[in-house]
Amino acid sequence: MSHHAPQQHPRPGVGKKILTFGCLPVFVLFVALIALGMALDDGDDKTEAKPNTTPSARAEASPKPADHSKLDDAAKLACDDFAHGYKAAQTEQARVDLADKVNRWASQSTTDGIADNAVALARGSEASAGAWQLGADSFAQSCLDAGWDA
Repeated sequence: MSHHAPQQHPRPGVGKKILTFGCLPVFVLFVALIALGMALDDGDDKTEAKPNTTPSARAEASPKPADHSKLDDAAKLACDDFAHGYKAAQTEQARVDLADKVNRWASQSTTDGIADNAVALARGSEASAGAWQLGADSFAQSCLDAGWDA
């Protein structure tokens, strides 16, 4: 009885997976082509653009300041909305509505403390009157610290 080494195919690698990573390279190429197509498609819109007046569009239209301790446009709008609506926010629903309005702007701000304190304001709006007051005081202080002036 003789033992022979198993016979190997004359061309190594034949019969093995062609791509070591399966379909990953094809998928990455596919995603890259889609992204490229979307980027090129953005500039092809020949229709007349209507001005976008949503809070995000108005805040993005103006440049953000390099100094995050200073009031940016989104922060100013959030602080203005808060100041104009604070006294009228006597019910829980009115507080929730005001906090939502403030957060639409504040979430886009890079001014120190504005976005974080707006989130605290929103949490307090659905809690006790004391929690609302703490959130309102913190948000108002962050507006003042950034240089907001009514």
